[in-house]
Amino acid sequence: KDELAKPLPEKLRLIYLVIEWHLAEFKPEECYIGWSGGKDSTLVLFLVRQFASQIPVLFNNTGVEFPQTVEFVHRLAEEWKLNFTELHPEMSFWECVERWGFPPPSRYRFGTPKCCYHLKEKPVIKAIRENGFKASFIGVTAWESWGRRIVAGRLGICHHSKVYGVCRIRPILYLRPDEVWHLTKEFGIPVNPTYTLSKRVGCLPCTGHLGWEEQIARVNPKLYLLIKRKMGEKQYQLPLMPS
Repeated sequence: KDELAKPLPEKLRLIYLVIEWHLAEFKPEECYIGWSGGKDSTLVLFLVRQFASQIPVLFNNTGVEFPQTVEFVHRLAEEWKLNFTELHPEMSFWECVERWGFPPPSRYRFGTPKCCYHLKEKPVIKAIRENGFKASFIGVTAWESWGRRIVAGRLGICHHSKVYGVCRIRPILYLRPDEVWHLTKEFGIPVNPTYTLSKRVGCLPCTGHLGWEEQIARVNPKLYLLIKRKMGEKQYQLPLMPS
């Protein structure tokens, strides 16, 4: 709470110190930026590249991203001349659903969904091992959820991840959403057009977050009906849209 309450200039100084410190500890080629195309990871991408413009950038295309996200990532990768790699999973989202069902609404209660592991974690772990990466810069913020705040309090800005085998660095951990948007505007960073459709980016058919029904039903009604049918629902009534 104390860190989240600090003024933005103080937080920004810490962010730059964190980036400089870790780029002194690790060579840029030993690190990568995990980029989802969302506002948080795009801000991290911009900030880290001020110190190492050709640091490797990994975009994990799960195959069920918003089309606008994929177009945005490809366009910005070309405009910014990124050292860019696009990862793809060996198993599709729908194959995961057939085996294990749809992800439950809280990963902190039920653990990491199988689809998250196969679509996101596994391709990244493979890339880490193939490239010998030692550290990653990721756009995680503590404000995003109660579970993230617990993890932030326990692990802090960086820690060695046994799952990924690298030092996981979260420079903007203590930024609030309004501060992320403020810096995005101040630095003139392009914004993913997906935000005109949804408050979040990521897997379009994801059922692992609160409000998934309203979001999918509004963005893609046919996809919503397909998901409800696959869940075994007999009623195909769309949820009421907020006025």
